[in-house]
Amino acid sequence: MPDGPPPAPSHPDAGEWTDESLLAPALFAMMDGVRAHAGGIYLLAPGEPVLEMAVMAGLPRAFAAPWERVGLGAPIPVAEALRERRLVWVGGEEEMARRYPRIALVLPYPFTLAALPVATAATAFGSVFVTWPATHPPELSDWERERLLTASEELARSLERWTAEGRPVRRGQDVEIGAPVAGVSSAVEAVRMVGRLPDGLCSLDLDGRVTYANGAASRRLGVPVRKLLGHPLWRTLPWLEDPVHQERHRAALISRQPTSFTALRPPGDWLTFQLHPSSNGVSVRISPARGPAAEAPVPQAVRAAAPPAVGLVPSPTS
Repeated sequence: MPDGPPPAPSHPDAGEWTDESLLAPALFAMMDGVRAHAGGIYLLAPGEPVLEMAVMAGLPRAFAAPWERVGLGAPIPVAEALRERRLVWVGGEEEMARRYPRIALVLPYPFTLAALPVATAATAFGSVFVTWPATHPPELSDWERERLLTASEELARSLERWTAEGRPVRRGQDVEIGAPVAGVSSAVEAVRMVGRLPDGLCSLDLDGRVTYANGAASRRLGVPVRKLLGHPLWRTLPWLEDPVHQERHRAALISRQPTSFTALRPPGDWLTFQLHPSSNGVSVRISPARGPAAEAPVPQAVRAAAPPAVGLVPSPTS
């Protein structure tokens, strides 16, 4: 990561936000201000000592399913941050496993995390967390700490003001922070360019659904593009229906590091899938396998039968 802070992000004054759009811009600004790749905001449930997930960005909501509702006394960073009114920092995979084994068991990936209370002196509203990939240093820098504290305090003051005005903040839907949309002519040329490449290329959303596939991907996988779009690869292709594939997808999204796996497309083609993640999805390159995986013998059952479910084997490059 760069040593110095990025320019402070500009965003609308809280008084100009509508109730539906208060939380998402605040989360976006906080993530942008410290170059975090994902984050979420929890709000206290009315009349309960429970934090409820209100909005999340950069990861599919399914990743947070075990923690959609978190008891205020739970050994979870967002609960601890609000309970103790302090910033909670987790500097990596080993520290997560030591301090919060429940989270490490479900998300055994390298990433760093900061959780902060969203509260004023008079009122506790909830908590916020942001995460970085494994490339982030194990310590939080002074400028990151200052920006996070300032952003969480501003959000708390905004919520206090809205509450005083009698306009409650509604819980939002899944939030995905994406890149600006290119012009139509640029988009058309990009599709043409990708269509000329010999390797298969796919784009997956945060839930693993195919949002784009070029002709080479269709040929490599043996499935028309129209049958790939809108579905996870492992649902469309029986020979990819293995938990390892989904695990590699999750690992790429959480760690923000490229990963890969090799799979056998019956009757005898070994393919390598290279996954390149970002905050709004995963780009997948599909190419013929090279090295030991390409030379592995094809199981007799695969050669003799119609395409059954075939497991994945780790890629030599993963």
